[in-house]
Order: sequence, then structure tokens, then C-alpha cells
Amino acid sequence: MKYPLSILFLFLIGCQSQSSLEPQHLVGQWQADSLYSFDNGFEFMHPYLGTGQVYTYAENGKVSEVKDGLKQEFLYEIQGEDSLILRAPDGNIRGRYKILEISPIRMALKKNKKPWFTSKNQEMYNILYLSKKINPQ
Repeated sequence: MKYPLSILFLFLIGCQSQSSLEPQHLVGQWQADSLYSFDNGFEFMHPYLGTGQVYTYAENGKVSEVKDGLKQEFLYEIQGEDSLILRAPDGNIRGRYKILEISPIRMALKKNKKPWFTSKNQEMYNILYLSKKINPQ
């Protein structure tokens, strides 16, 4: 009877949820690779080939976005295990993202979009794929 309890204990430990996402997982420069769009069944993958869209996450909760030569500053916070909130400096929410994947070199962020029509059963979202810049300049 001793072994079945040990096996059950190991199984329960293995089923525990991963520790929540910490800010240090985001810190660094992230280059946008592509954007996947899903709009009510229509799909499209937009590659970012050399556009220079870069997000720099700092340890102090600030993120800067450089896109098309323009730089914007935001504040970021992590909510729960998989949610990323971007706020303007005045505190207004600028974006809510679900972190689908994060590793030392890759990240995928999902953002739901507003429906086009007032009817129900609409599914619209973007997934932004990013790669971490190993030697940022």
C-alpha cells in the first residue's frame, strides 16, 4: 500500500500549476516577427520583414515600443499567470494580452479585437509573435 500512495503523491505534484509569470521573463528587447489575424474565420499571417518593430521591457515596469520610427512609452503589469496589461503613462489601459507562450527566445501574445457587428458568435483576435534580441544594440 506504500507504493500506490507514493505514486499518487508524485502524480499530484506533477499536476500542480506552474509558478506564475514573473516580470524578469519579459525583460529585454523583443523583435516582432509576424502577426496572425483571425477575423470570424478569415485568417492571415502578416510577416514583419525588417520593419524594426521592437519592444523593450525594463525591470521597472516600463516598456517602450519602436514602430515605423516612432517611439511610445507604456507601463506594463502582469496579472495572474498569463495576462499582460499595457497602460499609457496616464494610467489608461492601452492593451490587454494573453501570453500564449514565453521562453528565453520566443514570445506569443494574443489580443482580442472588437467585433465588427453587433451580432453574437464573432471571434476576432491577433497573435503577435516575437523573438528576443540576444545582443541588442
